[in-house]
Amino acid sequence: MDRADRLARNEAAFRLLNERARAVTEELALGRSVGEPERLECVCECSDAECTTRVVVRAPDYELARADPAHFILAPGHANTAIEREILVVEGAVVVEKHPAERRVAAEADPRT
Repeated sequence: MDRADRLARNEAAFRLLNERARAVTEELALGRSVGEPERLECVCECSDAECTTRVVVRAPDYELARADPAHFILAPGHANTAIEREILVVEGAVVVEKHPAERRVAAEADPRT
């Protein structure tokens, strides 16, 4: 596995963690009369396996990022230009898109597909 693939897999692992947390949040909301939260606390999905930075994003921004398997939510300044580019600045975070070579890894690891 080359370095770019390893970095992309790191991001995919953080995305999976955030997706699992989101699923638990949705389950808890269904059991109560309380709706889903407007903002979600996520782990930065950057390629640094040691990163523990938390980002808080609006729920619609989270879903916007999840609409494409090559998109990830990162803390500002955490993008790695070798494997991705910033495409959107949202409140509290940035959304990045994988370069074509890393897009395959991201798509294969997408928990929503």
